[in-house]
Amino acid sequence: NNEYLKSNKNESEAFLRACKKGYEYAIANPDESAKILVDQVPELDIKLITASQEWLSSQYQAEASSWGVIDEERWDNFYQWLYDNKLIEKEIPEGYGFSNDYLEQ
Repeated sequence: NNEYLKSNKNESEAFLRACKKGYEYAIANPDESAKILVDQVPELDIKLITASQEWLSSQYQAEASSWGVIDEERWDNFYQWLYDNKLIEKEIPEGYGFSNDYLEQ
C-alpha cells in the first residue's frame, strides 16, 4: 500500500527489480518459465501451464513502455467503472493504490 511504499522505499524498489527480472524472463522464455513453475508445483498440468504462459507472456507488459508501468488513466477509469456499476460502495480517489515511482527508469 502507499504507506508501506513510503516507509520502505529501498525494499520496495529491490522487490520490484526482482519481479521485473522474473517477468522479463517469462516474457522472453514462456516455455521455460512454464517448466520452472511446474518443477516447483508438480501437480500442475504442464500442457495447461505452457499454453497459459504462451498467452500470458504477451500480456505481462502489453502496451506499457516496460514491465510494471501502470497507466494512471486506465486504472482511474477502472475504479470509476467499479463505482458506476455498483461493484464498490465508495468512489476510489484518482491516483490511489498504485505508483510508478518505485520502478527502475
